[in-house]
Amino acid sequence: VPRIDPWMPKPHLLPPLAPPVKPAPPCHVGNILVFEQDGVAIYGGGDTRRAMPEIADVVLCLTTHPLLDVWVLPEHWSARHRIPMIVSMPILDYSTPLVDKDFWTALWNDLQEEAARNGVMPLYVLAMCTGGHGRTGTVLTSLALAAGVVPIGADPIIWVRDRYCRKAVETEEQLAYICETFHVDSQA
Repeated sequence: VPRIDPWMPKPHLLPPLAPPVKPAPPCHVGNILVFEQDGVAIYGGGDTRRAMPEIADVVLCLTTHPLLDVWVLPEHWSARHRIPMIVSMPILDYSTPLVDKDFWTALWNDLQEEAARNGVMPLYVLAMCTGGHGRTGTVLTSLALAAGVVPIGADPIIWVRDRYCRKAVETEEQLAYICETFHVDSQA
């Protein structure tokens, strides 16, 4: 005979269980493909969001402090081509790049030429900062505009947010930079 504890609440007297709460969608994790055009694939990520720079061909490092342990191998070593090319583009956190539209056009052209020169198609380019939101979102939007992949009439910041992360381009200063540099409007 099972023993009944008189101090335990009766099952019919317990409050009903609350329905499960649907969790908010997670922010980006890893390397997220934003667009691919003319032999170049542009990804975004953040160091704290488990970006994987080691699998990229080119890493646009946007922090003012080293994010990556860079291996330096002699030019003539065959293993050298297995290490990502690191392009240091330091931008202060929550700030904007100090370059104009011509820079972004030139960078886009350089990435296309790098893809063609090395025969790597697509060239895997990862833009990353610490969290992968403000600086990374600003650079991703700038590259998308320079590459001409944002559809005519589309809001470029919303276009990047829809493909990458809803937190891309964090500050009013970053939003203003994109609008002023590329002469575009945004409702973001």
